[in-house]
Amino acid sequence: MKREIKSLARRALSLALCAVMALSLLPAAFAADLQPAASQNINDQDYPYYDANYATPIQSYLYENQSGGLTRVECIEDALLVEDYDSQFQIQASRSLPLELPRWGGFFAGADYNFVVVGQNNKEENNSTEVVRVIQYSKDWQRLGSASLRGANTTYPFDAGSLRMAEYGGYLYVRTSHTLYRSDDGLNHQCNMMFSVRQSDMTVTDGFYSPTYMDHGYAAHSFNQFVLVDQSQNIVTLDHADAYPRALTLFRHNTKAGQNSFLSGGGARKNLLTYSGAIGDNYTGAGVGGLAETSNGYVVAYDYDGRLSVDKTHFPDRDMYLAFVDKGLSNVKTSKLSSGYNTTTPVLAPTGLSGGYIMWNRKFPGAPFEYGYDNDLYYARYDANGNVGPVQTATASLSDCAPIYWNGKVVWYVTDASAPIFYFLDDSGVTIKAATGMNTTPVIPGQTAYANTQTVLLDGKSVEFQTYALKDSAGGVTNYIKLRDLAYYLNGTRAQFEVDWQPGRGISLTSGFAYTPSGSELSTPFSGNRPYSPGKNQTIVNGSPRAISSIVLTDDNGGDYTYYQLRDMGRNLGFNVSWLNGQVVINTNKPYSDAQ
Repeated sequence: MKREIKSLARRALSLALCAVMALSLLPAAFAADLQPAASQNINDQDYPYYDANYATPIQSYLYENQSGGLTRVECIEDALLVEDYDSQFQIQASRSLPLELPRWGGFFAGADYNFVVVGQNNKEENNSTEVVRVIQYSKDWQRLGSASLRGANTTYPFDAGSLRMAEYGGYLYVRTSHTLYRSDDGLNHQCNMMFSVRQSDMTVTDGFYSPTYMDHGYAAHSFNQFVLVDQSQNIVTLDHADAYPRALTLFRHNTKAGQNSFLSGGGARKNLLTYSGAIGDNYTGAGVGGLAETSNGYVVAYDYDGRLSVDKTHFPDRDMYLAFVDKGLSNVKTSKLSSGYNTTTPVLAPTGLSGGYIMWNRKFPGAPFEYGYDNDLYYARYDANGNVGPVQTATASLSDCAPIYWNGKVVWYVTDASAPIFYFLDDSGVTIKAATGMNTTPVIPGQTAYANTQTVLLDGKSVEFQTYALKDSAGGVTNYIKLRDLAYYLNGTRAQFEVDWQPGRGISLTSGFAYTPSGSELSTPFSGNRPYSPGKNQTIVNGSPRAISSIVLTDDNGGDYTYYQLRDMGRNLGFNVSWLNGQVVINTNKPYSDAQ
């Protein structure tokens, strides 16, 4: 699976999505056809660009909502998408919030409030310019207030780095990166910055924005930033720095969290990895994917090429590592988890103080200055002492959506110009669930599907499908076609596809392969109107799970027959479906288009 680093297709998708998203809460009960929004976050946890020097602000998030389901939060172009899902991953509500300032920073789901951070450039170095805004929302997304940084020695907020937040005792801690005002050497340097916000009145109470805070957690350049508050109320941070120091550097503040100031007491620093190269050389050969606390210490996930000298004509493969440091910050234990192939930036998925998982995919050189990715997931458990179990494999992709621990499983979502696919990981392995939409006429098991026929012009030839139709409350009809009938008719065309079904995995469709008849084509052991049920098995198209609605009709012996809408098949398998002179037309020689 390959990805262009600066994809015009991705930008076009984002612009199209922003054009159609509603600007307010859209509950499922009033939505004509409420569907999960498409986006593309696959592999976005990986440091971008061919040299993979630095991280970027996280766009995708999950948190458990007040109904026990999950809420998806994702920044797409100039809007923030918020979608609520129930425990079966059916969308229940959707909102779109326009960004109040043009630069995206990040999101945090707090215990009592949600927080969004945005910013804007300040190339004029004006101390009155608002460069960062932290917006406070209620848990039902009502805007409550905001806090601002003005000037803050910042020309570009969130530049060449990320943004993460933590909270304790009514205080929010924000750690990110920025490009500074021009210094005496005529350059605008980049480093980290951190500040605290009192949530009760949204006041900024403390922070540092300049290189004078080396004893308070300053790092430069800082290409990725992490922050947590541990079980002893210590504020612990991690930076991927290339100069001061040239290391993956962990810092723990002496002042406990939950006070107006976190800088007053200094702190302790521990470098977990130092790398070769000159001070300030942006290439470090490393990428950081997570910081987590255990009952006995802190763990950090990273990849690293391990070379002894810097040769920018060749970028060696990076291996996977997990570092553990005890809570006395005295000893660092490092476990190497891979060799012989190039790894993505990892993802760390804690399941509690007893441990969690480290996960990564492989990547390989693609076109010049691009990488490709596969969906072989490698994962291993770590314990409270940083010991790592055996590396296991599964079929799954990663994204910049940081996994959360929910209902006894680690869960994250991935989009690939598609609606979300939810992945779940526990000790039994990886399972998958596609997000589903909701219509005003819900599909209810036992409702009636009406027997029908539909004549279709297929590449100039008339064919007849035995279909089943669902009727809405106004009498409108939506036809569903039996999957194997469609595969039978398309066999030998450019749109031919193979059909397979595997217990526990679902229906698999593979484009370009000849269809193997099962004997059930163009006939069923029943006739007339039938009760139906919603399709429960996921549909996998060319190896990727897709959110495609379907219905299932069951014969008298318990055999299931799956039916899909023709347009959904065209959209996912790449053939054109149109309506011409009162007739449905399939053209397998043209790509699908919603415009027809």
